[in-house]
Amino acid sequence: MITDMLKAMSNKELLAGLKSLGLSPKAAKVYLANLALGETTILELSKESGVARTSIYYTIEELKDRGMLTETQRGKKTYYMYIEPETVLKDARQKIVSLDEILPELEELKWAEKRKPRVEFYFGPAGFKEVWMKVLHSEGEPYCIITAADHFSGYVKEKYIIDEIITEKKRRFKKSKQIILDSKEARNIVIKDEKENRQSKLLPSEYPLAFTEIITKEFVVFISRRLENIIFTIDHKGFAETRQALFNALWDGL
Repeated sequence: MITDMLKAMSNKELLAGLKSLGLSPKAAKVYLANLALGETTILELSKESGVARTSIYYTIEELKDRGMLTETQRGKKTYYMYIEPETVLKDARQKIVSLDEILPELEELKWAEKRKPRVEFYFGPAGFKEVWMKVLHSEGEPYCIITAADHFSGYVKEKYIIDEIITEKKRRFKKSKQIILDSKEARNIVIKDEKENRQSKLLPSEYPLAFTEIITKEFVVFISRRLENIIFTIDHKGFAETRQALFNALWDGL
C-alpha cells in the first residue's frame, strides 16, 4: 500500500514535469508508460497509460512531433520506443536558448499593433460620456486638461458632470491638472479644486479655445463645443507624450 502511494506521488510529479514542457496530460502519460515498457505496441501503451485507443493515436503523433518517441515497423506490427529523457531535456534547453535569442524581436512585435496610431470619433452626449469613462479608466495619473468652462454644457447638464464624472473620478482616486480659460465661471470651478482632486491654472482670456484637450498616458481626447459636435481620440503613446510635454511647458509658464 505504501509503495503504491509513493509510486502514485512520484508519477504525479513526473507528469507535472512533463506537462511543463508543453505536453498534453495524455501525452505525458503515454511517454511515462513507454519508459516503463520499453519498445512496445500501441495496445500495451494504451493499457499501461490508461489512454483509450480512440485517442492514443493523436497522442503518439504529438510525441513524435516533439521528438520524444520513434516508430518502427517489423512485419505487420508497429512498435514504439521512447527517446531518452536526457535527449529530450537537451532539446528543450536548446529550444529555450533559441527562443531567448529571438526574444527582443518577439517583444518588438508584441506591441507593434498597439503602437499604430488610431483615431476614433464620437458624437453627441453618448459619445461625450463614453470618452470620459475612457479617460477615468485610463492608466497613469494625473490626466491633464486644457479647456474653457462652457465647453461641456451643450453635451450634458452640470448635474451629470458632478454626479457621474466627478463622483467616478473621486471613487477611482483619480487626479487631474487643469488649464482653464479665465472667466467668472472658470473661477467658480477652480474654487472646488481640492474637493474634486484637481489642480488648476487660469489661461488669460485673450487665448480663446475652440477645443478641449484631455491628455492621458496613452491617448489624447479632443472635444469641440456641442454646436460643432466633434469628439475624437488619438490613441498613440508618442503623441500623448508630446502633448504632455507641451502641457507641462504651458503649465510652468502660467
